Amino acid sequence: MQASMINNLSRQSEPFNEDLIFYREKDSILTHITEICKGMEVIKNITFLGATVEEDETKITSWGAVDIEKSRLSEVTVQFKIQVKDEEEIIERKFFIPRLVDNFFFILNDVKYFPIYQVVEATVFLSSKIYSLKTLLMPIRFKYKKRTFSDFIGEELTATEFNLNLFKHNISFLYYFFAEKGFEETLEFFGYEYGEEGDFFIKELTEKQVSGYSEDYYCFKLKKKNFLLANKESLQCTTDIDFLYALVNILTSNNKINEPIEVWKKLLGSTFSPTSIHEEKAESILFSLRRIFDNFTKRVLKIDEEDKKDIYTILRWMIVNFEELRYIDTMDLCNKRIQCWEYLTAPLLRYFSNSTYRILNTRNLAMKDLRSIFNINANFLIKRIKNNDLIRYNGAVNNIDLFSAGLKVTFRGPGSIGDGSDVADKFRDIHKSYIGRISLITTSAGDPGLSTTIVPFTSIKAGRFEPRPFVPSDNNVEE
Repeated sequence: MQASMINNLSRQSEPFNEDLIFYREKDSILTHITEICKGMEVIKNITFLGATVEEDETKITSWGAVDIEKSRLSEVTVQFKIQVKDEEEIIERKFFIPRLVDNFFFILNDVKYFPIYQVVEATVFLSSKIYSLKTLLMPIRFKYKKRTFSDFIGEELTATEFNLNLFKHNISFLYYFFAEKGFEETLEFFGYEYGEEGDFFIKELTEKQVSGYSEDYYCFKLKKKNFLLANKESLQCTTDIDFLYALVNILTSNNKINEPIEVWKKLLGSTFSPTSIHEEKAESILFSLRRIFDNFTKRVLKIDEEDKKDIYTILRWMIVNFEELRYIDTMDLCNKRIQCWEYLTAPLLRYFSNSTYRILNTRNLAMKDLRSIFNINANFLIKRIKNNDLIRYNGAVNNIDLFSAGLKVTFRGPGSIGDGSDVADKFRDIHKSYIGRISLITTSAGDPGLSTTIVPFTSIKAGRFEPRPFVPSDNNVEE
């Protein structure tokens, strides 16, 4: 009778979610390494040929200083083809990655570690001043602020100013767009038409003539007798006024009008380095900007394909949808995902990224310059993984690995809300979406609210927290 009752109860209860528990195994590290290596093809002289992993430790060929008795490793082999003029060479490099032991652990130099899950944003993140989207390389970060401005006749408007806070500079997003696409193409890209029958146009007017346009147009004084006229009828929504503010600001602060793309490139370059060759500096900056939006971020971001084709479509999406996204609940697990291998392979990404910038700035490129990119020793990743704060020493006093290691999670680390030493108290609070997903009673004494344990019933898909259908809809826990 008792056994029957327990069996009936077990069938009705939620099962442990194996996709969550064994996500470290299911999410292949080789996929992340392949995407990082594929990114090297932005250098036209490099072709990525492929990557393989050898998990049979008896077949590993480059043990070197690593003691096979004390570490459990797999060996990754990557191949590239490099070319300069008529010269061609195949480059092959081997390096170690930690091997999962008993589903959750790394054994490195006879010490047992485990990588914990990291919770990061699955979409945008907003604070009172910063609006950002996490990528593998670096966050796409806007600083935003409410601004009031007036046209020539004194009509007052309120807009949100968006400055891209990248590469240690904080400038209007339009600098990048004008330098990449030009003036009129940028307007078209954002859905506006340039010309007297369109949304914006520039015209020479006397101050008396401006009054004849003021009923139908916002009029802004540019250089000499030029005025920017913006059609009031077609600029109705908040996003339109935000774009108008950015347009007026860049045209008036730089005394520019409808200039060729080369002029905008020189202007962009001069904002970063007043002493360098400005067009070359701009090309380097634009290349760096394009590289930020990586294939992995593109894949996990759940928005229309049209909005994530490249860095410019994603910037447009962030600006155009700001009024909707600004109310996103940054504590809700619906807007977050878990990761592990991404932060473990990040050192390889940063190394290749830095090498790429160096090569692109190299004059008279030679084969030796390309070879130098791949000076990676076998222990490159292992050394950095051991020093990662998200790799924990296993000091469990019992054998219940699931709760002592397998389901440990943190909100800290690069790209997360807990990055840095100072964390707002609200992020340590308990959110209603945590119920049934994040343990409400298991927390770290030294890091309360940020280091805890995932509930083993939690449903995830591609690393994202899925809706819980058993939660009543009037609780508003889910989107």
